Amino acid sequence: MKNLTIILGSGGFVGKSLYKFFKLNNANVLGIDYLEGEDYQIDFVKEFDELKKIIMRYSPKSIINLAAFSNSKQCNENSKKVYKLNVDFVRKLANLCSTAGVKNFIHSSSEWVYGPGPINIKRKILPESLYHKELDLYSRSKLDAELLLLKMPIAGMNVFINRYGIIYGNKENKSNCVVDYILERFINKKEIAIRSLDSGRSFISINDIIQFLYSNSLNNLMFKEHSIFDLQGPKCYKLKNIIDYLYDKDAIHIKNYIIKESDDFDIKNVRSDINNILKRDAQSLEEYINIYK
Repeated sequence: MKNLTIILGSGGFVGKSLYKFFKLNNANVLGIDYLEGEDYQIDFVKEFDELKKIIMRYSPKSIINLAAFSNSKQCNENSKKVYKLNVDFVRKLANLCSTAGVKNFIHSSSEWVYGPGPINIKRKILPESLYHKELDLYSRSKLDAELLLLKMPIAGMNVFINRYGIIYGNKENKSNCVVDYILERFINKKEIAIRSLDSGRSFISINDIIQFLYSNSLNNLMFKEHSIFDLQGPKCYKLKNIIDYLYDKDAIHIKNYIIKESDDFDIKNVRSDINNILKRDAQSLEEYINIYK
């Protein structure tokens, strides 16, 4: 298939939305995951040889790797397996893609490589500069994969590393992030529990993420051979900002509003590349909230 993109991890939140977007645009795509219902069902670690056969057979233009233990909770629950998928698999996959003539290798990392908050990042930082930080298992695995990709002798293949912020959903697909949690509780007038109102992020829309990945895989975006992107929303919101906005707009009121008082809060305000990449303003959180209020 001409200009084929293979999505690894197509059964997850981002993967499902991205696969659907490719199909809606009549673009050639294959989805692979360990979950049932995808074009191919494969355990990426245990059945790597099967994945190799598929890649060699189809000769895709782009590989989008979304496969990972994707948060600290998952990593802590699967501590012995984390590096096999988040790092060792990435190394083997990148080598395979280079051998198979893949043009674009698009890898999913995370803003968690910057470490625990509070963090205010106004410039792009390379992995080497972050390695001294005290990172949890998830963050360390993502950072090690970045270092590995940047140092591998991969000739003739574009390597794009995307450090995602926390992604919220759209009208069709809700995420499990705190933004959609708060909206769901407000809409259904259920009790809401927040650990710290001062915790916050530059939350980003799934719509903007899939638009970027789609264009990136089709080579519609021109970047140098090895590039790292910080993909966050256009503005940093504390949880208090979100809740206050809902009340100010007379969206929906809830009776039970619980704050689990804690001095421990995490806020990451990272300079984002998203507006420059998309050549437009990314969706604001207010726009998203107004759809559902």
